[in-house]
Amino acid sequence: ADRLAAAFNVTRREQDEYAIRSHLLAQQATDKGYLDDIVPMHIPGAPDAVSRDNGIRVSTIEQMNKL
Repeated sequence: ADRLAAAFNVTRREQDEYAIRSHLLAQQATDKGYLDDIVPMHIPGAPDAVSRDNGIRVSTIEQMNKL
């Protein structure tokens, strides 16, 4: 994050706001069914197939500040 901030002249807060917006938009797209092209993956030993992006984490500035 520090290298990106220096390279692109952005602040930590700007990076955090961008990340929050990105995850919020991804969650909204998922909720609206826009990401229906995700192919379920069956993991050996797992009870269910993975059929949703489990990397979406809607957050707040306060939560991001703790990272």
